[in-house]
Amino acid sequence: MSENIERKKDELKLYQSIIRESITYLLNKNRENQEKQTLVEEMNEQVIKMVNETLRKEQEFYESDAFDKLKVPPYSLVKRLER
Repeated sequence: MSENIERKKDELKLYQSIIRESITYLLNKNRENQEKQTLVEEMNEQVIKMVNETLRKEQEFYESDAFDKLKVPPYSLVKRLER
């Protein structure tokens, strides 16, 4: 009987260890994902600023009184971002 109880205690310790390691892993992954999300949000803000600036320049280009059809519109200056 005592042997059975000791075995159950050992199993419990093992399960606790597994749970502790799993929780630690998940917390680390969560922290890592939060950092990545912050970077993505910062990059998105920069892209939004760039696009808005290009749209503003394009609007000025087409609304100007001295519209020169030989000029290159601002949107053609946008380059594809490498991933």
